[in-house]
Amino acid sequence: MLLSSRNKFSSGSKKWSQYINWVNLKNIKEIRSIDAELNQYVEHCGDYECSYEDLNEVKECLPKPSKNQYYLLAIEMRSGVNTSNEDLENFYFLGYDLADSTCTSSILNCGELKGNLAIFKEKLNKYGLLNLEDAKMLKDMLPRCWGQEEPHAKVNIWGLYEVPTERGSPH
Repeated sequence: MLLSSRNKFSSGSKKWSQYINWVNLKNIKEIRSIDAELNQYVEHCGDYECSYEDLNEVKECLPKPSKNQYYLLAIEMRSGVNTSNEDLENFYFLGYDLADSTCTSSILNCGELKGNLAIFKEKLNKYGLLNLEDAKMLKDMLPRCWGQEEPHAKVNIWGLYEVPTERGSPH
């Protein structure tokens, strides 16, 4: 699991119009992603590896999010990972992102989803993320559509959550 403090990227942000035209996602008003180019780290703090047991301790080491910021918890979806853990019930589930080894989002930061991948644009939630079934399908399709050699086609699925702050409920 990775925990970080992130800036929100939404329709009121600088570069929003340029970005949204590039990916052709006019119906999305806010992006949440594991991709630090899209949701930049607060004070350049980076991601911290943690477990469920030390999550609150790690959270105390991070910059506290202000109004347009949030704590992002990213869990890589590998076989054997339990995402139904009751520890997550107080977190706000954002959706699933696909990212390569550099944590570049193949959904949100590789240009417009075109051709056979265009169907996934309609399946994105309000944060530009997918449900697990669609994320698995897209992961399988990327190497076929973009080519086996394309680094952004070799992805892992990440479950993303907003962790509540002391101010109250997330989002």
